[in-house]
Amino acid sequence: MTTTKRGNRALAGVLTAAGLALAACGGSAPDTGTGRGVVQDVDVAGRQVTIEHGDIPGLMKAMTMTFSVADPVDLEGVEPGNRVDFEVKFEQGRYIVTDIGPVAP
Repeated sequence: MTTTKRGNRALAGVLTAAGLALAACGGSAPDTGTGRGVVQDVDVAGRQVTIEHGDIPGLMKAMTMTFSVADPVDLEGVEPGNRVDFEVKFEQGRYIVTDIGPVAP
């Protein structure tokens, strides 16, 4: 595991804890969002994709993050350097990509 991936996972943990704390305080944060970014790494077997993305309004600030990918999502053709639009949801304590595809021309 590289230091970058370890750092991304640590950041994901911090974000997860912040979301849970907000929910416990009665605040309501959205649990889904749409992002646009550049693929940095893809782990097809591990069902993970690392994306450097802009702000996802109401969900998270711009960052580079490794996301889990929902089982029905096809990662074929998703490669580092691809510009993508993606859907993400917060579920069971983690952020999961539920749809991903190339940025429309």
